[in-house]
Parts: sequence; C-alpha cells; structure tokens
Amino acid sequence: MLAAFKHWAVSAIALAAFVFAPTALAQDTGFHVLDVASGYWGWELPEGEDGGGTCADDPLHIWLSEDRTRFFSAHEGDDLTVEADILSTDSGWLAIRYDGEERLTDAGEPVVWILFLDSRDRFRWIRQDWIGTGRSTYPLVRCDDAQIG
Repeated sequence: MLAAFKHWAVSAIALAAFVFAPTALAQDTGFHVLDVASGYWGWELPEGEDGGGTCADDPLHIWLSEDRTRFFSAHEGDDLTVEADILSTDSGWLAIRYDGEERLTDAGEPVVWILFLDSRDRFRWIRQDWIGTGRSTYPLVRCDDAQIG
C-alpha cells in the first residue's frame, strides 16, 4: 500500500511540475507560437563555431498538423521526418515530446522539449527539466527564402 501511495505521489508531483513549470516561461508576445512556429529555421551559432543546421546549410523545416496537436520537423533534403505530440502551449512557447523519445531526465522520465520564442523570428529549445537553470540550446532564427541553401 505504501509503495502504491509513493508511486501516486511521485506521479502527482511530476504532473504538477509539468503543468505549472512552463508558467515560469509565460510572456506576452502579441502573437501565438502556433501561428509563427511553422517555417524554416537555422541555428544561430557563435562567431567562429562551425556546424550544420544553419539557414545556408541544412535548415530545419517545422510544421504543425492542421488541428495543431502534432509537431513535425525535418532537415532540408532529408527524408526523415521527426514527429511529436504538442503537450501544451502558451503565446510564447509550446511543449512537445518526440515520438519514441529515448533521452531521459534525471528523474527517469522522457524529455519534454519547449520551443521558447525570443521573438517571432527567433527561438531556442529548453528542456523542461532545465527550467530555472538558465540552460537552453543556441537560438534558431527564421530563414528567408534567399538564405535556404
């Protein structure tokens, strides 16, 4: 009985952390993430750092299902499409869990990724378990058609 209660308590705490933690990211953007997330995005790498995934070199194409419950992404010219459930959203962010996610948090849960808008043309990924730590990926910026290589 005690083990069942502990499992329930841990599950309840994990659910509360999921539901309430992203509110720390709340912001008034004047637009909604679901209206601006689709498009081509490239990494904004620090000066002198080389890597793929920039607008000129293998940009990331993001799109949403018509009902806005699914997230899709693929690198330009790649046949592999990555899919995820959209778990929750607010005007400036959306939280997703990739199908088949194998990366785990320290608590042993599959990682939840938050697409956090810095502006309508710039975002960064924040793992849910990074909230409050200041950690995030490098930003991604919206690609113009002319930049897509």
